[in-house]
Amino acid sequence: IIFTQILNYVETRMQYFAPNLTAVVGSEIAAKLIGTAGGLAALAKLPAGTIAVLGKKANAASGFASVPATRHVGYLVESELVLNCPPDLRAKTCRLLASKSILAARFDTFDQDREGKYGKELRELVEKTIEKWQEPPPPKQEKPLPAPDDRPRKRRGDRIG
Repeated sequence: IIFTQILNYVETRMQYFAPNLTAVVGSEIAAKLIGTAGGLAALAKLPAGTIAVLGKKANAASGFASVPATRHVGYLVESELVLNCPPDLRAKTCRLLASKSILAARFDTFDQDREGKYGKELRELVEKTIEKWQEPPPPKQEKPLPAPDDRPRKRRGDRIG
């Protein structure tokens, strides 16, 4: 109960504490990440791969058929960016969002941008990247075959007589 009260308080004050991280992932998820990591400075010290699985629920039934296909997921999967993208791109989007959110958290730790402009730029970059992933690949151009050589080739180790 105390943990949820602290998270609710932090969630209301997220725009002041971590404006860039809030711009990237939203106030609720940013509050959960900071609360689970043990503070903004502790969150900034973590690698992006750890951020992606932060808040992962323990799986007691590992090895059984009921285990879902998405294994390494944490709080970032609850983000609207991840939920709005196609299911086959969700893991990739989660990794991208983890890397950009850790950059925003490090930016917030050192009070470099209090308005959250950098976080908004990162979010736009993530959105553009997701859109680029969803575009169909360009059609492949067929290359003509080169003209064949009709002269006989030298054989290696060929003896005469």
